[in-house]
Amino acid sequence: FAQGPLVSVYGYPGICFMGELGCHDTAGAVARARELAAQYNAPRPEAQAGSLPRYAIPALHLIVDVAQPTPQGDGSYLARMPVEDVRAHVEAARAAGVLLFLDMQVGWSDPMVGVTRLEEFLREPFVHVGLDPEFATRRYNRPPGSVIGTLDVTQVRPVQAYLARLAAE
Repeated sequence: FAQGPLVSVYGYPGICFMGELGCHDTAGAVARARELAAQYNAPRPEAQAGSLPRYAIPALHLIVDVAQPTPQGDGSYLARMPVEDVRAHVEAARAAGVLLFLDMQVGWSDPMVGVTRLEEFLREPFVHVGLDPEFATRRYNRPPGSVIGTLDVTQVRPVQAYLARLAAE
């Protein structure tokens, strides 16, 4: 994949209020991401002569772990997208040649649990991780959505090291 600014369509499938991705089926979300990247890349009247063209890269930003206001069976406060549904989006992104970000709202879970659950997809060069700290509220002993959550270095560095090992492999 080329390098450049990313233009992504974000959300959860089938739920429009969670982001534009949810307003489209997978093919429609890919088309929308490509359309937005093309708009970004279009020549601009204010561009100076000789300026370099822009090369925006279309992407899908899929929420795979959704914070919940009540604890789930595992105590995580998360509803996790089934792996089969994630796989369908990975295959669609591969076929379309777009990047895919797997967004994890952390809830009361350890971020490594969410990342290792999706290892088979994270081995793909076009699949990336987004950790969403807004809903990481365990340290406050409050449910997601009642306070703004945070992640700290002790939670993020193991994820970075794990992803670096996958990339090296």
